Amino acid sequence: MSNRKNLPKDLIKQKLLKGEITFARCGPQMFLKWKDTRDVLVMSTVHNADLAPVTVRSKVGPLEKFKPQVIIDYNKYKTGVDHGDQIIAYYPFNRKTMKWWKKMFFHLFMVSTVNSFILHKKTKKVKNENLRLRNFMINLASQLANQSDSYSRFNEVSDSENRLKGRHFISKIPPTLSKAHPRRVCKVCAEKAKRSTGNRGRKETSYYCSSCNTPLCVDECFEIYHTKQNYWMIFLVAFQRELSVLERDSK
Repeated sequence: MSNRKNLPKDLIKQKLLKGEITFARCGPQMFLKWKDTRDVLVMSTVHNADLAPVTVRSKVGPLEKFKPQVIIDYNKYKTGVDHGDQIIAYYPFNRKTMKWWKKMFFHLFMVSTVNSFILHKKTKKVKNENLRLRNFMINLASQLANQSDSYSRFNEVSDSENRLKGRHFISKIPPTLSKAHPRRVCKVCAEKAKRSTGNRGRKETSYYCSSCNTPLCVDECFEIYHTKQNYWMIFLVAFQRELSVLERDSK
């Protein structure tokens, strides 16, 4: 926090003895520095620099000392946040990435998971159930995967119905700001290569179905895509037949 912009540098650099404070104000904002076992820096818009007595534990027993009221309130109300951060740290899945938004997304996803875990434990009907976060995350992942699979199957059925019915027209792929004559990978050819060789094909075409927004070759790919349920099976059967012929000839 000490390197943040527009903070009073003279207060940050000021040397304090243990128990001493220094502070500065800018409108409703207060910046306070308090020396405990180390320097403690806080900012608040609802506190002032008042000190209040507190009782702390020490090696010789209970000891009364003075703390800034802002520190006392922070220690009183921070518990839930610190506990949540502690639980999040148990099962981290952060990965090195150059995409900052990925880090933010997974952090927020984990925060949401931990919050739902805490709410579930507070509202569950079986009070004696000893549910751990790990098991909760596994169950959550399983439910999300099932929902995603159902949604994918629904989309596949919907796409198939739209693809095999209705009116479809072949059109030139419209130009973009960067390309006057753009080309895209034919979906049928790509699926054919993927299912026969395992590698995604790169046969490009200048045409597409304007209704499906799918790039397709003009010749047989356009017709097969809109008339066959499993359009890739035609090419797969032909490919297997060619392999059989080659194996027979090689013997």
